[in-house]
Order: sequence, then C-alpha cells, then structure tokens
Amino acid sequence: MFAKETYMERRNRLKSAVGHGLLLFLGNDESGMNYEDNTYPYRQDSSFLYFFGLPYAGLAAVIDIDEDREGQGDRYPDPPRIASSIPGQRYLSL
Repeated sequence: MFAKETYMERRNRLKSAVGHGLLLFLGNDESGMNYEDNTYPYRQDSSFLYFFGLPYAGLAAVIDIDEDREGQGDRYPDPPRIASSIPGQRYLSL
C-alpha cells in the first residue's frame, strides 16, 4: 500500500482532531455465502485500511490518545470444527 509513515501521519491527525480517549478499530472478517468455508471475496474495512494499511481478516486496533499508545491485535485461529474432518456432516462448533 503506502509507506508506514503515511499511516502514522493519518493516525496522528486523527488523534489531534479527537483530542483524548480511546479509539477502537475493528477490521472485517471473512463472511460466508451459503456456508462458513465458502466465503465472499474478502475486503478489509475502509477505515481500518486508511489508518493502518493492513488488508488481513480478523484484525483489531486500539489507539489510546491520552497515553499516546497504539496497538494492533493479531487474529487467533478459529476453533476446529467436527465437520472439517467428517465428510457430509453439518458444522458443530467445539
């Protein structure tokens, strides 16, 4: 996408405009069409892309303006499903 400094400057302008508090950004996750593993083409949330430039599913980020800290959370793996190992079975979350 763009250079790291571009996203840092965008976040700095946002922090100046808001002033104080916590800002939470939730990126998009993959979305199933007719079942969970048959997903629509993935598209990251536009605000998340604008401020962080990370096009990966399942991410979140927090900006603490008062403490001048930023953090991005990694996606954790989905729990295994029984249907992924048994052909013809419906999904059962563990």
